[in-house]
Amino acid sequence: MKWKNIIADLQAFGLTQSQIAEKCGTGQSHISSLASGKRKVPNWNLGDALIRLHKKVLKNNKAA
Repeated sequence: MKWKNIIADLQAFGLTQSQIAEKCGTGQSHISSLASGKRKVPNWNLGDALIRLHKKVLKNNKAA
């Protein structure tokens, strides 16, 4: 997974890092570390939450 790309996509659809973090049950600094590449891999729960959020956002924006 390219976590930086997933986070960049979410931000391109208007979500802030804080909003992403809140929806995924983590802190903004954790999302920032993934987005910058300082942290390479999230734990399983966060990775799963990011993937689910990404799919949901893409689906909602395709329907619009």
